[in-house]
Amino acid sequence: MPVEGGELAYDVEGDGPPLVLVHAGICDRRMWNDVWPDLTRQYRVARFDMRGFGDSTVAAAPYAPHDDVVAVLDHLGFERAVLCGVSFGGAVELDVALAAPERVHALVLVCCSARGMPPPAELRALMDEADEAGERGDIDVAVELELRIWVDGVGRPAPADPSVRERVRQMNRRAWERALEGAAPLPLDPPASQRLADIAMPTLVVAGEHDQPWITDSCRVIAEAVPDVRFELMHGVAHLPPLERPAAFLQLVNAFLDENG
Repeated sequence: MPVEGGELAYDVEGDGPPLVLVHAGICDRRMWNDVWPDLTRQYRVARFDMRGFGDSTVAAAPYAPHDDVVAVLDHLGFERAVLCGVSFGGAVELDVALAAPERVHALVLVCCSARGMPPPAELRALMDEADEAGERGDIDVAVELELRIWVDGVGRPAPADPSVRERVRQMNRRAWERALEGAAPLPLDPPASQRLADIAMPTLVVAGEHDQPWITDSCRVIAEAVPDVRFELMHGVAHLPPLERPAAFLQLVNAFLDENG
């Protein structure tokens, strides 16, 4: 589908209430493969690659990712939809809920912070190390560092599933190959972190037991500030629950949507 300055690749399938999936910043729309068949049996589901990810084009000029989500809703004729996003995708959908609340029926926020929540210095240093490797062209190093941060996670009793690690490696490498080509995304101003009490729709916040503690803390902050919210801590996962434990993730999402769909 066309957007100003580029094109977004997307899939849409199923019948029922509209549901839009927004991927994590180390993935693309393939991260939803394991939950896609089940969701499309109950909902009209769309997933898309944000600019510079997967099959979408890079941004030719500065843009707002939340505007792209609204553009997807317009293109598909979704007057209102449930938005489900992981990590950066969750932060984007928070921006949509504030910029265009009339288009959002409910939110599912997974392992995310809100824009304006800075990471602690130790985690920021790890993230900067990965960014610096990618910027100097050491993409394999950058990807491996991000796998350690986000897929391996913190405090696992056993190593992360190697098949999940490899899938994320492929998606993240694809994004890094084009990361320096496009324009930077623009957040809302003022940022969502200062406006969480204005989130008016039913919201499910999901955190991962082995995610970076800052992300889990951010999820709790969001859950404490949003008026109509449910918080769930998923055990045995780090930053990407739909990839790590798809059946358990679906159970949480379906229970929430059964009540609020």
